[in-house]
Amino acid sequence: MLSEETLKLIEDNPKILNTRLKGWIKEHKADESFKIDWSKLLALFNKITEKNARVIPLKVKGQIRQRLREGYSKGDFKLAMINIMKDSYHQETQYKYVTLEFISRADKLSRLVTQDNTPIKKKPNTFR
Repeated sequence: MLSEETLKLIEDNPKILNTRLKGWIKEHKADESFKIDWSKLLALFNKITEKNARVIPLKVKGQIRQRLREGYSKGDFKLAMINIMKDSYHQETQYKYVTLEFISRADKLSRLVTQDNTPIKKKPNTFR
């Protein structure tokens, strides 16, 4: 049951409510058309990165939907997660910046998908 305050807000702001509802419906339809299972994506991310992320923020969901609309596949996201774990910079920073938000950025996803799959060998740190 909605409170009186909520009902008053709805009555006073029908355009805002209508806009929000259209946005939520559009997001739901986009999820269905791409068949995105957010819990599976989060579990895959946690398994590959050995992190313990609990939620996927709305911003990240929007970025992922956008990348899928641009033609990337779900497999591309998995490949990007695997490749980012092989990246020497992220190894040196102990994967501090490895997040779904980072991976779902257009430029980062493009680089990670096309990155060579072989592990990067680090050069010994010598001062000769």
